[in-house]
Amino acid sequence: QWQWDRTQDILAAERSAAAEPIALEELVIDTGSWSNADIGRTVILDGTFTAQELQLPNREFQGQSGSWIVTRFDLSSGGSIAVMRGLLPDGAQAPQVDATAVQLEGVLHPNEAFYEGANENSIVTVDSAAIADEWGTDLIDGYVMVQRQDPEPSEPNALVIVPPTVQVGDVPFPLQ
Repeated sequence: QWQWDRTQDILAAERSAAAEPIALEELVIDTGSWSNADIGRTVILDGTFTAQELQLPNREFQGQSGSWIVTRFDLSSGGSIAVMRGLLPDGAQAPQVDATAVQLEGVLHPNEAFYEGANENSIVTVDSAAIADEWGTDLIDGYVMVQRQDPEPSEPNALVIVPPTVQVGDVPFPLQ
């Protein structure tokens, strides 16, 4: 049963990743959650970044270590979501947040699940509930990994865009 459920989750994520981009608001249920079938879906967000931001250490991409920069994004239609703007390499200066209206395109992810109590002393995972407590505001579940921003940041910055982790395979059925 577990293998079947896991395979169905993989297939749903691949279908979501291959679907056309959609406004995040169209996926969000009144409670601030969304369907697991939308994991990996490319979403469009209109709104502004706020000054509330976290650096999540001990991340790596293509052999480069650093911190994920997670920033609160206020949607024009109301509500907020955590947005992973990119990897800040160790030793680099975090770019200032531009508080002008932007449109983002990114990939919708569920909360990261590590061990219980991982975020007790400091936030080390992208967990919308823990981050909401830290920032003192309600957040939509999960987070978005930015892939594009329009207009682009006004100043060049050191953030490295991290591609989504959901992969679309060409295997018709990922038998496990």
